[in-house]
Amino acid sequence: MESMSRITPFAESQASKIKQSLLRLKPGQMFSGRVNKLFPRHTASLRLGNMNVIARLEVPLSAGQQYLFKVTKNEGIPNLQVISSLSSNNGHHTDISRLLHKAGLINNNMNQRFVTWLLKEQQPFSRDLINKGSNLMESHQLFNKKGLQILRTMEQKGLSFTPSNFQAVEAALNNKSLSAHIEDVWSTLNHYTSKVPTESKALHQLQQAFIQSEKVFSLPEYISNEKQYENKNSQEVRAAADHVATKSIINDAGMRQNSMFRFLLAVIDQIGYHHESTNARDQKGVNKEGRHLQLKQALFENLPDLPKSVRVKAESLLHRITGQQLLSQEEQGLYQQTVIQIPIKMGECWTDMSLQWEGKKNEEGGIDPDHCRILFYLKLPSIGETMVDVQIQNRMIAVKIFNDNAEPASVQLLQPLLKNQLESLQYKLSSLHWKKNDENKKQSMHKRYTSPGERRGVDIRV
Repeated sequence: MESMSRITPFAESQASKIKQSLLRLKPGQMFSGRVNKLFPRHTASLRLGNMNVIARLEVPLSAGQQYLFKVTKNEGIPNLQVISSLSSNNGHHTDISRLLHKAGLINNNMNQRFVTWLLKEQQPFSRDLINKGSNLMESHQLFNKKGLQILRTMEQKGLSFTPSNFQAVEAALNNKSLSAHIEDVWSTLNHYTSKVPTESKALHQLQQAFIQSEKVFSLPEYISNEKQYENKNSQEVRAAADHVATKSIINDAGMRQNSMFRFLLAVIDQIGYHHESTNARDQKGVNKEGRHLQLKQALFENLPDLPKSVRVKAESLLHRITGQQLLSQEEQGLYQQTVIQIPIKMGECWTDMSLQWEGKKNEEGGIDPDHCRILFYLKLPSIGETMVDVQIQNRMIAVKIFNDNAEPASVQLLQPLLKNQLESLQYKLSSLHWKKNDENKKQSMHKRYTSPGERRGVDIRV
């Protein structure tokens, strides 16, 4: 299989969310902060990292001093307990052994290193993060920023500190794309079976799952055989639409009839992003009674019986899929955010499409399709990095295409086709513009469009 460069904004978006999560403190968490200003009734302005917050303190403190605080209550104005004062030398050279004792943490070399590092990075932490997280980082040889990022993501998502969750989150945050993982397993599987003739049931089932997946992931093949896939897998695809947050953008009747959206649902189903829920409904992802073989289910069921060379690659792919599931959704009040990465095959080339939708929920629990903003971010074989900015207001659509190259003549030639297709979905095209990237602004533009923490009306990123 011929590979093409891949873009994996998923890992970058997760890292961005971690940096912006400092104020979402939970009872039991500890952090270092400087007292900026004191107010009556034990209230103070604190400097946490690069942010200021108002908190209620249990004892009087001195302005300008650095302390280690523990959150005792986080309803309204957070209540903070002082664990220890920190040295004035950036708060990093205090007696860590004494601090661990006061915080009720295990005093060993790993925890001393870990807490020192967290204080330096001004990151909040809990007892579980220290006592269990340090062991995970050490056992996986990731006692570094990457390991901390994994643990902070797990804590932010409310995941238990287990080796399986750690491995899944590590795989999801890795820059290696989902399609690259799939290619690795597929090529290793083919190489092994060509060199070592075998009647292994596990190898056969995994091969069948990959053959089926390659057909579904191929956009041209799916469209040409859409009716066949729709009839064969309609129950599972409907389950995917009901389970994943994709329903945020398919509540609209016109979109449900769109081939591209049906393709996305078929890919999501084939990967097995919802296979736990289908198992709960007694719909197993094995090829029984006409049911198709989902990729995750095939990996999960056959992993123990695979030869080592195949098992190592298959386990990495399984962790990657599971990590995507664990990190895909986040809700804050009326706002929701979902990130899903799916592989797509076009001819002999593989790429990944990252779908991210973020915004205020409507009455049905999805994003209002009449008023939203969508971003497509891809790397295409012929024109390279391409970004499409779609803004929708009252079903009127304005499209801007950003690319390093001059506008191809085909863009305007295809505009009538785009207009007709949108009208079939009850949308109207108001404008279509091609914008050549400014070299001086390209980097900042990329960062702007891959930062999910800023709610500037961006509802969906693809």
